[in-house]
Amino acid sequence: MITKNHVIIIGICISIFKCSNGKNSFADWKTYQGDFGRNQYSSLTQVNKQNVNKLVPLWIYKTGNKTWGLLYIIWITIVLFVCIVIAYFIFK
Repeated sequence: MITKNHVIIIGICISIFKCSNGKNSFADWKTYQGDFGRNQYSSLTQVNKQNVNKLVPLWIYKTGNKTWGLLYIIWITIVLFVCIVIAYFIFK
């Protein structure tokens, strides 16, 4: 007699064996980071350990003024320091 639990277990087994068809399709990047498991692996062999040092950038995107980033970091550091000093004297 087949119960509801048997049907569920059989369904799970069938779906697992259906999904694992024995061949890895690591040549297609279906989603971000490769596949739904995010394994970041590709079986393609065009770029390998022997020729990776020959790669050159085809384009570079410049984000703009680099000094703004440095000034922003300095400003955040000063604000945090002032907050710590104020908190020290308040909760002393």
